[in-house]
Amino acid sequence: MVTFGILVEGYKDKSVIEALVSKIYPQNNCLCFPYGGKQRLMEKFPGYLECFKYSDVNKALITRDKDSQCAKELAARIHEKQQNRNYPFPVKFCLIKEEIEAWLLADENAISEVVGEKVSRINENLEDIKHPKEKLQNILSKSNISFTPEILRKIAEAADLRKVEYRCPSFRRFRDYLLDC
Repeated sequence: MVTFGILVEGYKDKSVIEALVSKIYPQNNCLCFPYGGKQRLMEKFPGYLECFKYSDVNKALITRDKDSQCAKELAARIHEKQQNRNYPFPVKFCLIKEEIEAWLLADENAISEVVGEKVSRINENLEDIKHPKEKLQNILSKSNISFTPEILRKIAEAADLRKVEYRCPSFRRFRDYLLDC
């Protein structure tokens, strides 16, 4: 069994990531911690990684929404902060373009199943949508469904990962990071 230590922005992301990890890698143990937003990422992630040393973690992932920022700059800042630190496991940085909700928008059938009515396919590049969170919130609110971690988890659990992978290259990278253990 592989134990993943995964850092996520918040509780909604945590629910989505845990559901997706269990679908991608069913024989796993996932320690998923929300680090309290993008601003706290830079100051807190080394401490969380230190804690993973005592949890038999085999691999750590730091996830973050891109939110229209420069991917190379963000990755460089993460690597700089992690420089001169040694962990007994590999650490990967996974940038989600633009927000994790883009992954959930990839499978309209999963959303339809959760809301209980037909939802139309979004025929644009999901990772180019500037605010996929708002788009998903609008879809849910039209069906009087609250935008909660549990609802997002249900969408992730119902999602066809082949569709998500096809429509969202950042999800494909996330999946590859998990599977290369």
